[in-house]
Amino acid sequence: MTYLKATIVGTALGLLLAVVTLFLLQLVITFMTYVDGEGDFSGGDVSTLPIVLAAALGFMAGFYWTLRRARRLSR
Repeated sequence: MTYLKATIVGTALGLLLAVVTLFLLQLVITFMTYVDGEGDFSGGDVSTLPIVLAAALGFMAGFYWTLRRARRLSR
């Protein structure tokens, strides 16, 4: 049951971090495009690598945090 909880928390945190990363990257690209004066707030292309990395790091952090917390509480 502990691993199931850790997987759920890791997945939720990974998805949250991926969405936040996508939003922030899009915001930065849009701002940079606007500051350069190349046009309006049309935005740009965001590659999937930073989003996948953020999701993987979020999953690992959530999984590890939940397992560590469960082990500490069971002692």
